[in-house]
Amino acid sequence: MEIKANLNSRDKKYLDASLNAPMWKVVLTIGTPLALYQGLAIFFTILDTMMASHISEQSVSAVAYLSQVRLILSSVGGGLAVGVGIVMMVSNISVVVMAAAVSFAVIRKFKRRY
Repeated sequence: MEIKANLNSRDKKYLDASLNAPMWKVVLTIGTPLALYQGLAIFFTILDTMMASHISEQSVSAVAYLSQVRLILSSVGGGLAVGVGIVMMVSNISVVVMAAAVSFAVIRKFKRRY
């Protein structure tokens, strides 16, 4: 695989480790921060529900509803990130910029609405 970018020594080391290291090590290196993020997100959802339970039943319903919406947005964002990564690998940068602009516009519109 030919590298078309100017990489510094740290990036070259990371690229080499990602391509040539044992698979379990690569999965743990990439998956640990993602698992930590998801664990914290679930923990804060539980805290939100516990705090809302002291207010009323309607507030618990609202927290449950919004946590589902947050999960959907997180899934869409993850899908867009993977899609943009694939597009970056196989085509030129203008398509990537367009996909990123569309994803930011969707997120901005959703934030205004809620």
